[in-house]
Amino acid sequence: KIVATKEMMDSAVNRLRMLEEDRSELSLQAVALQRSVDAERTQRLVAEQAQAAAQQQLLQMDEGEHHQRQSAAHSLADLEAQVASLKSDLEQGRQRQKAPAPEVIEALQQRAEFVESLARQKQNARNQAQ
Repeated sequence: KIVATKEMMDSAVNRLRMLEEDRSELSLQAVALQRSVDAERTQRLVAEQAQAAAQQQLLQMDEGEHHQRQSAAHSLADLEAQVASLKSDLEQGRQRQKAPAPEVIEALQQRAEFVESLARQKQNARNQAQ
């Protein structure tokens, strides 16, 4: 009986040692898995933050482009109005004068041509920006 009890005790001690080894190995695996999960979570958060920052930059770029287009459109409209006004002034000057002063008409024509060229440049720049 003592021998059988000793064998049972030895067997129980061996099983306990195997269980402790298994538990230690499982514990190491659990720690490694937790580190892996934590690393993936951190990478996901970093990726989400980078995505949000990129989206914010795109929105800011869109707003900047919108303001530039509006400004260019206003400038172009102003220049076109100036051209129309100068042409009208030129035509009125021609009609009022019986003997028109050539230097005045030429100066008005040069101003009108200059403003027209500015309007074309703005229009070209606006077309290229789009």
